[in-house]
Amino acid sequence: MTAGRPEKKIDWELVDRMLQANCSAKEIASHFNLHYQTFYERIAEKYNTNFTNYAASQRESGLAKLKLSQFEKATDNSSKGNVQMLIWLGKNLLGQKETVSTENTVNENTINQFTALMKQISDIQSGSASSASDLNIDEINMIKE
Repeated sequence: MTAGRPEKKIDWELVDRMLQANCSAKEIASHFNLHYQTFYERIAEKYNTNFTNYAASQRESGLAKLKLSQFEKATDNSSKGNVQMLIWLGKNLLGQKETVSTENTVNENTINQFTALMKQISDIQSGSASSASDLNIDEINMIKE
């Protein structure tokens, strides 16, 4: 530290919690009214490592706490927390997502109805069916179902 202004106090426990919450160096430095470069230097002095390495370890710790909190919330009805926030954090920080099935199921009845309809359209277009009365009433009723 150089002579001059007194060194600003940093609450290192709060820094760790902010890093675990995925706050950036600039956000944390701003919270303590520091320039981010000064904050980098203070990290190096205190922990004998650079900000990137220190922040990475704290962020991993934060992700682990988030996963644990989700697990506890899911498995213990007495735990406190906001379920919507746990879901949002899981999606945005942990890359979790809801799986949406895009599988379509078509049963035999649906296929038969479609085939009958296509045949009727074809008959009308080719002139085989001169009017709606020529269409098979059972096929029409099947399509309505």
